[in-house]
Amino acid sequence: MSLLSLMAVVLAFTFAGILVAVFALMGVFLYLGHTRVEEFLAYLENCYAIQQRKSLMYCGPWGRIMLMGAIAGIVTFPGVFLKHGGVSKSDLDNFPFVLKRKLVVLHILSIALLVAGLLVGGALIIIWHYAKGSL
Repeated sequence: MSLLSLMAVVLAFTFAGILVAVFALMGVFLYLGHTRVEEFLAYLENCYAIQQRKSLMYCGPWGRIMLMGAIAGIVTFPGVFLKHGGVSKSDLDNFPFVLKRKLVVLHILSIALLVAGLLVGGALIIIWHYAKGSL
C-alpha cells in the first residue's frame, strides 16, 4: 500500500467520522426541537427574526432542525440581527444563560464540523485525483 493510498484511507475514515458527528448533531437539534422549542420561542417572543421562522415548527423533522439552527444562530451571533431590528435586546438578555451556552456550543460545533468536512473532503479529492494521475 502506497503512502498516498494510506493517506486517502485515513482521510476517508476521518470524513466518515465527521459525517457521523454531523448526523449526531442533527439528532441533538431534533431532540431539542421536539422537547424545548416552545420554551425557546417563549423566551424570544418579541424577536421578529424568530417569529418569521416560527412556521418551520410545523414542517416536520427538517423544519424543527432548521428552526433550532436558526435560534442557535441568532443567539450565537446576534449582532447583525440587533443592528437591523430583527432581535429584541431585552429578549436576548432575559434568555437563560445555561440554554444560551448550550445553543452557542452546538452552533459553534456545527460550524466547526462544516469547515472540517470541507477541508477533509477537499484534501481527499485532491489526493484521490493525484493518486490516479489526473492532476
